[in-house]
Amino acid sequence: MRLELVVLAFALAPWSPQAPAGQDPAPQPFPLSDSAVASGLDVAITGAWQLQNIESTAIPLFPGDLIGYALFHDGYLSLEIHGVSQVGLDDSDGEFFQTGFHRYSFDGRGGMETYSMIGVSNLTEDEDVLFLPAGDRRKFKVTCLNERLTLERSDGLRLVFKKLGKLPFPGAVDQVDAFGRPVKPATDVVAPPGGKQQ
Repeated sequence: MRLELVVLAFALAPWSPQAPAGQDPAPQPFPLSDSAVASGLDVAITGAWQLQNIESTAIPLFPGDLIGYALFHDGYLSLEIHGVSQVGLDDSDGEFFQTGFHRYSFDGRGGMETYSMIGVSNLTEDEDVLFLPAGDRRKFKVTCLNERLTLERSDGLRLVFKKLGKLPFPGAVDQVDAFGRPVKPATDVVAPPGGKQQ
């Protein structure tokens, strides 16, 4: 059912981990202070990320038909995901998308909260375009290690990204010679007094 796809969307449903009845949840141990952990995570997460995988208990996905990017910078997150589901309506090809612009904040214990500013998706029961409400808050557990970023929710949703390095602009001429050495930009050669160039 298409409504279940909304659960996947960028999956942004509130996260509320539950402890067994009568027990307080145990805090995750961190050797640094909460603010130091949050600061280190903020530095590590800054930049552009390419989606590698989505795992969801709500809907099976075709991994080869999935593309997405996330850009984190100074507390802002821009996210775009396109994909094809393995299930869908009889008259549907199962293509979906979600895009959004969010604020984010770390709690210092490996958690990230997002706050939606604007977004749109076609993950509705009838696949109509849905404008996502501003102000929605979502919570994720964040792991950032070896250029891999994993965002996990308590309902089983897991988004895995790899960091994009500084890539040349598509179609731009490489600024290296045949041996891969950087090419210095040409400078105008001016003849010294006396007329000969050296």
